[in-house]
Amino acid sequence: MKFIYYAAFLCSLATLTSSAEMVVTVTQKCYPELPTTSKTTSTSSSSSSSASSTKSSSSSMTSSSSASKTSSTSATSSPTNVIDTKCGGEFFDFSTINKIEPFVAEACKQNMVFTNGQLELALKPGCSPTLSYPSRFKTGRIDVLMRAANGSGAVTALSMYGDNKDEVDIELVGKTPINFQSMYFPKGVPIKGLELYHESSPSSNLQETFHTYSIERTNDAFNWFMDGNLVRSLPSTDPNFPTTANHFKFGVWDGSASSSWAGVVDYNAGPIVMAIKSIKIQPYC
Repeated sequence: MKFIYYAAFLCSLATLTSSAEMVVTVTQKCYPELPTTSKTTSTSSSSSSSASSTKSSSSSMTSSSSASKTSSTSATSSPTNVIDTKCGGEFFDFSTINKIEPFVAEACKQNMVFTNGQLELALKPGCSPTLSYPSRFKTGRIDVLMRAANGSGAVTALSMYGDNKDEVDIELVGKTPINFQSMYFPKGVPIKGLELYHESSPSSNLQETFHTYSIERTNDAFNWFMDGNLVRSLPSTDPNFPTTANHFKFGVWDGSASSSWAGVVDYNAGPIVMAIKSIKIQPYC
């Protein structure tokens, strides 16, 4: 997903043609005091094919069928709250926190609520909540214990961005609730072969179960994890490596414009909510 510093963002197009991967087209539009209530194992790198690009003022992405399976541990696994403070690490346990800071609400702050021991981001017509972490880091890891937003058409996203539009993503779409996507865009350019689908093991509905999703940047690679297990790795030697992606953003948005990929949101079916129990941000020294 691509954020712009408005209440909306654009995303680029990506197309996958590898036999083991998906055929995916991506164009995305985005979303922006916080009310408080009580209450798996596969690695891959890209090929450098030519890109076909489309941009739209609506969020969209289309895909084909089969997914590549990856392994993960129990859906109840959660990131440890042990951090290396000398490197500036932070752990946010939303069962004990009821303020959004230091995260920045970029869109639809009114749709963000602390309840049931978690931070909930609600997708509503014309308003897709987006948050960002203010600090950037060259190397480090982000772990998010969350449940994907429920319902067809909803897109849950964790992303890293760079000033030159480099992008690294984890996205979960409502139409396919048993898998998530790992993807990246060098300088915002869509290139064939950059997207993979992953499932938990045993397979579960990711809109009903909590899992820990992680993005790690080292000096040598970008790595994607589910429940602590590496599911994909992109070496820094890859010519399409998104070198500058270092700004973390997350949220949920309406992917109805690309119904063949995400499905269509039915706002009359009930609340559409992404739920987050904790976030760990650990820069590496």
